[in-house]
Amino acid sequence: MMTAEDQFVKYLEAPEGSRFEFKEAKQRFSFDELVKYCKGAYTRQKGLDRDTNKELLLKHIRENAKHGARLEELQQVLPSLSRNQVQTLVRELKKSNKIKNIGRTNAARWYPV
Repeated sequence: MMTAEDQFVKYLEAPEGSRFEFKEAKQRFSFDELVKYCKGAYTRQKGLDRDTNKELLLKHIRENAKHGARLEELQQVLPSLSRNQVQTLVRELKKSNKIKNIGRTNAARWYPV
């Protein structure tokens, strides 16, 4: 049996103009709650955009400015991305002079500029 989230993903992937019939809900849900759920399901399916990912990394680095952030921590901020993808985002942030690193290899720590 499909979960509600699986069904919703199926609806998202359906061709435009498809018609769906919904049965009566046993509980009342506010429209705002439904929109929030739909946004969350869509984001989980499609992922975040590149700028949002960089902002999340930058936020974590700023919050850990005192001791710096290691690459392993940054990978935990964006668990859906590979190590290589996170490294690429970090390089872009460094190139735009938003962060700097101290140290090399696994011991390197990232700090806000």
